[in-house]
Amino acid sequence: MAKASGTTWPASNSQLATTKYFNMPADAVAFTSSPNLLKTMDLVRTFSFNHGLLGQGARSPDVVGMEFPGGKS
Repeated sequence: MAKASGTTWPASNSQLATTKYFNMPADAVAFTSSPNLLKTMDLVRTFSFNHGLLGQGARSPDVVGMEFPGGKS
């Protein structure tokens, strides 16, 4: 997997160590129901925008639309 993604085994292993896997459905529901999810996702799109990951045409982080249960966005 590391080779296919153009990285080394230690780098790939380091990335996987910080990746959250939801082995139990209840854990996934708790994560997606958390009020912190909106803040976390906004941090991700803001980081992506600030580092040019959304492309040259992106004028703001808002090019990534977000909508959550309960009509929150």
